[in-house]
Amino acid sequence: MTTRRKFLGSIIAGGLGGIVTSGHSAPPLSRNLNPPKGKFSMQEALDLHSECLIFDGHTDTPVERVARKENVDGMMSLNRKYHMDLPRMKEVGYDAGAFIVGNGVVANVWTTMEQTLHMIEANPDDLLLVRSSKDVLRARDTGKVGILLAIEGIAKWIHGEPDILRMLYRNGVKWIGLTHGEGGLPSESKNKNEDILYLQGSPSPRKYCTPEERKIEGQTAKGLT
Repeated sequence: MTTRRKFLGSIIAGGLGGIVTSGHSAPPLSRNLNPPKGKFSMQEALDLHSECLIFDGHTDTPVERVARKENVDGMMSLNRKYHMDLPRMKEVGYDAGAFIVGNGVVANVWTTMEQTLHMIEANPDDLLLVRSSKDVLRARDTGKVGILLAIEGIAKWIHGEPDILRMLYRNGVKWIGLTHGEGGLPSESKNKNEDILYLQGSPSPRKYCTPEERKIEGQTAKGLT
């Protein structure tokens, strides 16, 4: 019987091989990769890649750009100082991806979301806003990149109002995490300009926690998105 681990391993190996052998020009790193001999043929990898939906599960570039006072639509051009952009997504054959438009207090979620929506609307031949699974299929079938709007740490911005969540949903946000990081005491921070220490994103609205408690939280993922 095939175990879950073996099954996932075979899928991952096949997916990597598919990326390497896709009809797109491979990025510099992947050009030096060789699939395991005797596992599958290059054509089999290509066939698998063409049948799969290739989805980037987490792209922070929108919030990273806004936090640095740069516009989100800069993602339409290659820029290796960020971990993802549209030219690279197309190069390796991504069909869609989750674009993080909010992740705490640094990048304003409303600014980031508006700039991302504007980028999608301004590039209809290349981009498609994902509102359902059908949109991901539509993006793949039309050669576009589907963009799923995602927010981690939304508690900072909704002020306890469910209507704001519904408004975000109406505007295309389909992936939301309520919290993003657990807070600590200011005295624990190495940066004396910080009012509060946090792992990432916004401080936890629940309570402070000690370094040991944060270590446990990081291991168990309780309270973290």
